[in-house]
Amino acid sequence: MAFASSTAARSAEREPPADRVTGLRALAEQRRSEAARERPARRPARRSLFPRRQLLTGGVAASLGAALGVGAYAILDDDPTVPLEPVAVEAMRDGVQAEAQIIGHTWGVQYVLEVTGLPAGRAYEVVYRTAEGGEEAAGSFLGVPGTVSCRMTAAALRGQTRAIEVLDEEGAVLLRSQLA
Repeated sequence: MAFASSTAARSAEREPPADRVTGLRALAEQRRSEAARERPARRPARRSLFPRRQLLTGGVAASLGAALGVGAYAILDDDPTVPLEPVAVEAMRDGVQAEAQIIGHTWGVQYVLEVTGLPAGRAYEVVYRTAEGGEEAAGSFLGVPGTVSCRMTAAALRGQTRAIEVLDEEGAVLLRSQLA
């Protein structure tokens, strides 16, 4: 037991007096509150998905790209005024009616077609017949109830194109436009 009492005596020597501990704690609390009053209130940092600088840079880049695209289109457009040339359309089946025009572009002829009376859901192919006896495919379209409006273009120049035909699924001519 002598050992235990000497340990308690040493422990008592190490502990500061209680009134001093209380005074130190009060002083520390006072300094903390003074520092808090002197420090300006901070707003919480605002976190944005896109910082302002990135939005500004992106907006400027998009505007510049759009301006360059419009300018390039205006400079490079080789058909600024494209006249529509009406052409006759001969229907090979009863109940089918059509109107057409062509546009003679520098890269080929565009067939502007409006047709009614086609069975819906069937595929139709458009071909251009050339002066040399060749055939240029211009794509295909599906029949729908009502009016089909489509534009078909082939790599045949206006002077080389003699006829434009719309073929049914069996390859039979459904519509024909003779060109002079």
